[in-house]
This record gives sequence, C-alpha cells and structure tokens, in this order.
Amino acid sequence: MVDDAYGDPAGLSDPQRARKEFTALAVAASLIRLGDHLDQKLVDLASEVALECAAIADPYAGLLTSGTAGDQIRRRLGLVRKGAPVPTPLRQVEAQNSVKRLTGLAVAAGVIHIGDELDQNAVDFANNVVDRCASIVEPFWDGEAGSNAAEHIRAELGR
Repeated sequence: MVDDAYGDPAGLSDPQRARKEFTALAVAASLIRLGDHLDQKLVDLASEVALECAAIADPYAGLLTSGTAGDQIRRRLGLVRKGAPVPTPLRQVEAQNSVKRLTGLAVAAGVIHIGDELDQNAVDFANNVVDRCASIVEPFWDGEAGSNAAEHIRAELGR
C-alpha cells in the first residue's frame, strides 16, 4: 500500500482521525467539554459538512498535488475511500443561506428533525468544520475565477 503526501495509506478512510478532528472542533465550539465523547450523530453532521465542502472544492485542481481540492479535504479528514462516489453539493436554492444549508445537513445526519433549528453551539461547530476544510484547501487557486477553493467554501457555507 502506497502512502499519500500526508503519510496515510493511500485512499483509505480513517474514522478515528475524523472523530479526533471533529471532537476538537466541537470542544472549540463549546458543544462538548474536553474529554467528552462526541456523539455519533454529531460526527455524522461534521462528516456531511466536510463532504459538502469537498464537493464545493472539487472543481479546483492542485498544481503540486494529485487530485482536486475536494480530494485533499477527504484525504486529510479520512472521510471516504479512494474512488467512492463524491456527493453533489446541496444547491436546491442558490440564495439559501449557510445556516439553512447546515440545518439541512443536520437533518440528514439525524441531529435534528425537519422544522427544528440548530442551536448556536451546533452552528458554531459546523462553521468550525467549514473553516477547517477551507484551511486545508487554501493553496488551490483558480486563475480564471480569481479565487481559491477556500474562498469558495467560505462564501457558500461560511459565517
């Protein structure tokens, strides 16, 4: 098995890495306390948010890395196996604000029910995941668009 640029076995998902990253982001959002276990539904929410970020970043190809900016998010957070289908970003309503999109992802993850609202700590947690994903893809630039993948993610899902 060949390691990727980050020393990971190429293409393998790593749920423990994702849980560790997401737990730290949940602590930063005051959603849980340091040392607490992150509920699986919240891990699922963070995974949905990160995969949404990756789908947004997919059009940005790396000059120094193989794959797209979205591939880097998925690899760094250990979310999917190489060759797995990539989700299509939720774009039912272009003008939809980020909190509504994040709420839709929370419903999909089973964190809340349809019609419920996310509490502020959950919104902060989701935004921390968005920021983490954007930081991973900061170097991915599109000269024609005049922006990078991180700016695109923040514009669609950020605060």
